[in-house]
Amino acid sequence: MKIATFKPLFIATGLAMGLGMTATAFAVALPQFQVDPDSNVGTLNNFYATSINGGSSERLAKVGGNQLVATFGYLAFSGFSNDGPLGSIGNVPAIDSGLGVTYGLYLTFDLVADWNGDGVFGGLGSNYTLSSLNFNVYQDSDFAAVATRTTFTPATLAADASIAQNGGDTLFGSGSLLAGIAGIDALGGAFLNSTTTYANTAAGNAFFVDPVPFYTLAFNAFNNTSQGVQIGTDFIAISAAGLVDFNQVPEPATLALLGMGLVGMGISLRKRKAA
Repeated sequence: MKIATFKPLFIATGLAMGLGMTATAFAVALPQFQVDPDSNVGTLNNFYATSINGGSSERLAKVGGNQLVATFGYLAFSGFSNDGPLGSIGNVPAIDSGLGVTYGLYLTFDLVADWNGDGVFGGLGSNYTLSSLNFNVYQDSDFAAVATRTTFTPATLAADASIAQNGGDTLFGSGSLLAGIAGIDALGGAFLNSTTTYANTAAGNAFFVDPVPFYTLAFNAFNNTSQGVQIGTDFIAISAAGLVDFNQVPEPATLALLGMGLVGMGISLRKRKAA
């Protein structure tokens, strides 16, 4: 095919036409947000962060020979981190964030992943495209006594992950899938990356106080070592580190420029093919 004779420089130039206008967005630090940990505007304990991290667990059922389905999973957040420019850089100390001290924070999710045909379905080297992902973010405010805190039980091959809400849990926000991929690498580690919608509840807006309105996209990542994956005949149990950060829907002008660049790339390709 003639397209196979194109020089790499031409391909790179064409991609630059389409993506150059958005490259800056990937070069800067993650977007910041501001948290009021006690949701009380009368106190002066707000802090800045760029992401929230923690530990996750879910059991995936092998369905129909090409789908992995998790009916319930969780990500229990353990801390905030901050890339700046405002506030202290690095991990936000628990004494400042209050997370794990005066309250808990977690999300629950379900997902469906469709096998791409790579590797062996449900095995090492297999890759998937997410076709469904839904999640809810909660705060556990009844944290004064260990007996009243929400507890988390990791998934096994025999049972789904589970949580016990012991009261005082408030819905902060929710989201659903826009795009995502997942897989099990050749060494047995697992990964997931997704972009989802995100919307706060009123309680969420009292906690995530800036920007206003709050970000409308959430970016979710899960990763682990090969020790975090158990592969069985019918189920896969995964425990992993998880991270969530936020951003806005791209501005219409940026999308228009990207579209113009891709159109220009298409015209160039057609001219080269005709030649």
